[in-house]
Amino acid sequence: MKVEYIIVGLGLSGIAVVEQLRKNKRSFMVVADQSQQASKVAGGLMNPVVLKRFKMAWNAEEHYITAKKYYADLEKLLNTKLVEQIPIYRKFSSIEEQNNWFEAADNPQLAPFLNTGLLNEIEGVKSDFKFGKVENTGLLDTTKLLENYRNFLRTQNLLIEESFDFSALHLTEKNKYKEILFERIVFCEGFGMLQNPYFNYLPLVGNKGEYIHIKAPKLKLDKILKAAIFIIPCGNNIFKVGATYSREFDNQNASENARTQLINKLKKILTVDFEVIGQEAAVRPTVKDRKPLIGQHPIEKSLYVCNGFGSRGILMCAPMAQYLFNFTEKNEPLPIEIDSKRYESLFPSAADSL
Repeated sequence: MKVEYIIVGLGLSGIAVVEQLRKNKRSFMVVADQSQQASKVAGGLMNPVVLKRFKMAWNAEEHYITAKKYYADLEKLLNTKLVEQIPIYRKFSSIEEQNNWFEAADNPQLAPFLNTGLLNEIEGVKSDFKFGKVENTGLLDTTKLLENYRNFLRTQNLLIEESFDFSALHLTEKNKYKEILFERIVFCEGFGMLQNPYFNYLPLVGNKGEYIHIKAPKLKLDKILKAAIFIIPCGNNIFKVGATYSREFDNQNASENARTQLINKLKKILTVDFEVIGQEAAVRPTVKDRKPLIGQHPIEKSLYVCNGFGSRGILMCAPMAQYLFNFTEKNEPLPIEIDSKRYESLFPSAADSL
């Protein structure tokens, strides 16, 4: 078999890269196990606003526009609903926060999202200082997307469901992985990149995030709530609550410490009883400068990386995949702030030559 591309990994990043190739009629094969769960466990929020400081996330306006069309196209391809349009209510903790909200709403970039009319109360939620409404936001069903897209590739015979075997990769004039001849490989491995011998020099940092699922029949909440944590309605009186952020962890399993932390925060937000019925955990791939890692290996020019989205993968994956495609196929330079070349000094051979 001969293909132009092999894609390693099938989270949000991998799907976005595959979509660029599929739409542009490039031949490809995907190699993916199910070891990386960050995309599946993600909260699913399509929200360009940083709700802690009431400002737009990095390049969020551009990313938001691209992401909306991208997910709409995926819904048509997979013939299923993936995104629910749902507002977010931001719980204020002081009059100062209210004033900051009104000031931010005057910003032309933020105006389409921040509603200046305050909501007085939500049944079951403490509301000393009211709530602000974030509009034009959505909730992506990441589990449905990942499962449906995997099934789509299966029906097309474009998916090899296994861990990538680096010992079977041969980089010569005729690049070969097992029995597949290829021109380029794009690694979309998330936190698993730390086990990649070609790209593990890049400063990817794992950030473990955990959610709990609760049942709260008396909580009358049909929108997303943002306080110290997010509370996301899932239907049938069930809510997803989180997430935690931890850079120090021994494993990727759900922890009692995170569970306790989320329960304690929830008790300060809710006035109604709740029962914890589930918990999930995963490790986000983050970078110290909070920008993605997109680009080409310093030596092996047939190898590429698309990674480092942190908690913003839902908005960033489509535009980043587009940048990568334009780089590989049209020779368009990558924006310097996302180009993995910015860390080339960390590559062993480069460091040794200094």
